[in-house]
Amino acid sequence: MLSKSVKLTLSVVFTMIITGCASNDNIAAGKVIAVDGNNARVYIGSDAASLQGKEITVRRLLPTDTVLEGEPLYSYQVVGTAVINAEDKPNFIKIKTHDITLKKQDIIELTE
Repeated sequence: MLSKSVKLTLSVVFTMIITGCASNDNIAAGKVIAVDGNNARVYIGSDAASLQGKEITVRRLLPTDTVLEGEPLYSYQVVGTAVINAEDKPNFIKIKTHDITLKKQDIIELTE
């Protein structure tokens, strides 16, 4: 019989492997690090593979306009969409938008 600590260790390792495999082939989110007009450079934290032309959602930290106890004063809210222009260096992509003004520190999400 296996001891409790060995069983626990195996279950943790198995969970980490399954989680890693499930999230390996897409980017979940990134952060805008530089803005030039309607173009921006985004750090995505994982290696981008053939993402050009895909649509992304842009979120920004904005006030929630609530004063209720326990409610957050700020949250990331959707401000628009953008399109991935090109892949830059590893872990970086370039995006372009027409309908919103991008700001440094905006968060992007790949729209599926």
